[in-house]
Amino acid sequence: MDYTFLTSFSLVFVTILIYKYFLLNLEKEIAISSIRAFMQLMLLGFVLLYLFEIEDKFIVIAVLLFMCAFASYTASSREKLHKYTFLNAFISLTLSLAIVLGSLVLLNIIKFEAKDIITLGGIIVGNALNSYVLALNRLKSEVKKDKDLIESKVALGDTIKNAYSNEIKVSIKASLIPIINNLQTVGVVLIPGITTGMILAGANPIDAVSFQLVIMFMILAISLISSIFDILLSYKYLA
Repeated sequence: MDYTFLTSFSLVFVTILIYKYFLLNLEKEIAISSIRAFMQLMLLGFVLLYLFEIEDKFIVIAVLLFMCAFASYTASSREKLHKYTFLNAFISLTLSLAIVLGSLVLLNIIKFEAKDIITLGGIIVGNALNSYVLALNRLKSEVKKDKDLIESKVALGDTIKNAYSNEIKVSIKASLIPIINNLQTVGVVLIPGITTGMILAGANPIDAVSFQLVIMFMILAISLISSIFDILLSYKYLA
């Protein structure tokens, strides 16, 4: 095993020094997060060696559900909106994963094999989590800003869903901004990680960018779907 990647920790050290110089008080969080990322990724590497040999579909599905549960716990710990925050996050992420990953399998873009399902499942859940948090944060801020207007609409007989309609639209749009920016700059400014990794591993550049397109369109779909589920399950608790 090549351990030269450990030298990249010097970048973390430099980052901590910069944060400390500007008194941003995030040094401890950065250090802990970096160590945690290292441990989680090393563990992932060893676990994947085992999981990729598995042919039992139920175990593969169990791994995906664990990913959704862990992501839901992360989301609910950041944004404790109500007592059902974890459940709502789990439903949103699981349904989004099932729709997008299921579509890729049905369209024969990927096969239902542990190597493909678990790898892409991780990308899907990770991006769904980001969209979930972005949408929920924006919804909370929009509702707080327009609280008087929303209450006026409800007082005049409008339904809660209609009263929140503008805030819902703004929140969903906000959650899609990162992926839309990536789509607009990819290939010119941005060279995505999967493309870079495949090319460095010796893959044909055309094959690499073709697969990257699948990933980016998949992320676009998951960002929209997870945001919609998130908003529809959460807005009523802000009333």
